[in-house]
Amino acid sequence: MTQVAPRPKKVLLVDRDARLGHVRCLVLQSQGYEATCVTDASTVLNSWISKTYDLVLVDVQHNPDAALAFCSDLKKKDVAQLVALISDHHVWVPPHPCPDEVIPRSEGPAAFVEKVRNLLETQIAESSG
Repeated sequence: MTQVAPRPKKVLLVDRDARLGHVRCLVLQSQGYEATCVTDASTVLNSWISKTYDLVLVDVQHNPDAALAFCSDLKKKDVAQLVALISDHHVWVPPHPCPDEVIPRSEGPAAFVEKVRNLLETQIAESSG
């Protein structure tokens, strides 16, 4: 009997810095994720289809208030969507019900991928248990 390989986890990265977002997507793709990078959060909300992505990552560096607003708007459309914010230690992210996690921006690619992996594994464990 042939086993079917699990589908790659789909990750959407919203980052206004196109170059850094592209690098992050390449890092995720090198680890087997199907990663898509966009710079404009409003286009994501306008064309949102539930259950398209396993995880949405939002960089808050350029505009934390807009990132939190996007996160809230996305959760209104799809309350079960897993959302994580990427933030430097010097950018204050106020307590907010939206993000499921905040990923430190400055810990490097290996730590970034590990945090993404942990988030997705936790999501799988919670949905199956």
